[in-house]
Amino acid sequence: MGGCPEDLIVTTVRAGPGDTLVRVIGELDVRTTPVLSLALWAAVGERPGAPVRLDLAGVSFCDVAALRALHLLGPERLRIVAAHRAVDTVLRLCGIGTFLGHTAGAPAVRPTPTVNVRRRPGGP
Repeated sequence: MGGCPEDLIVTTVRAGPGDTLVRVIGELDVRTTPVLSLALWAAVGERPGAPVRLDLAGVSFCDVAALRALHLLGPERLRIVAAHRAVDTVLRLCGIGTFLGHTAGAPAVRPTPTVNVRRRPGGP
């Protein structure tokens, strides 16, 4: 597969207090996994206590290097909330999906960022 780190897109969305979603698009292999690992550990460090949600719906390939990186984070820090069909199969076969709270066939997650609306006194 041989993806380049520049080809991997990792987006971190803070959907509310203690709710962080990391969405990944591309291929996860030995060359791109360090990019994902850095993003995940940064997200975990910003939100201690609550697991980071990981959306792999945009990932079409995942090798053992990526699986190991996810396993190292563990279920207390990371939850897989969605995965591409091909990745879903790999997660199911190796058991890491269950370890990280993933349900096979789960739909992609759409984050809803928290918006604080302040009303003016006497206004609508």
